[in-house]
Amino acid sequence: AAEAMYNLASAGMDVKETVSAIGPAMRMAQAINTNLSTSTSLLASTMSQFGLGAEQADRIVDVLTTSTHKSQLTADKLREGLKFAGTAGRAFGQSIEETVTMFAQFANLGHEGGMAGRHMNAAFTELADLSDDAREAFHKLGIDLKDINPHANSFLKIVKTIAESSFKATDAQKIWTRAAANDMTVIIENYRQGKSTMNSMKEALDNSQGSALKASEDMKNLSTDWKEVVSAIESAALAMGDTWQEEVSKVLRETRDIFRE
Repeated sequence: AAEAMYNLASAGMDVKETVSAIGPAMRMAQAINTNLSTSTSLLASTMSQFGLGAEQADRIVDVLTTSTHKSQLTADKLREGLKFAGTAGRAFGQSIEETVTMFAQFANLGHEGGMAGRHMNAAFTELADLSDDAREAFHKLGIDLKDINPHANSFLKIVKTIAESSFKATDAQKIWTRAAANDMTVIIENYRQGKSTMNSMKEALDNSQGSALKASEDMKNLSTDWKEVVSAIESAALAMGDTWQEEVSKVLRETRDIFRE
């Protein structure tokens, strides 16, 4: 429990912000079947990657929870992959919903989280700094370079733009380095054939408000382990002083209500 609080505080949160984020983190941990330490670490790193404050904690856990229910993403894949995918998303001004949707397409190819994140980062970073061969390939495809620039277009729009052209695998080899080329070829072809989950997943993430809470409420029987976690958080807060104890008590009262049958 103390580690969970440290994970949140390390993201730059003050006492009240750290404690207010514990509730959402607990809901996400229960909803995606992970432990509180992993949940708070994932929440804290995601906040840092996208430059989001503690007031966005509910939005973050709802998006991440929904993403694990709509793709092959897991808590571990998110934690490892968003180190790369998340930084690319923020660098190009993409929302967390947009970024996680695109990251899921790479993860759905069977990659582990870190590899999926690196391939996604490479794919869009290379589009922002095109080689001469890539420029020539897009010119032959009849695609205006401004329409595939990730600084000016969403990740999903870029995939759609390329898919609607005469793009083929040989073009990919001219546009991207090997790993990114192979993945983007499959992702674009899936979209072209109507096999892609991009649009449906983006819609689900855009409308994910309350999903972590609902998933937690669906877990009718709170395990003994989780009761022990709550008790441990109370003990950790007590050791940290009166300010922590008062704030933690408020959040835990609300969290207990969530897990009651």
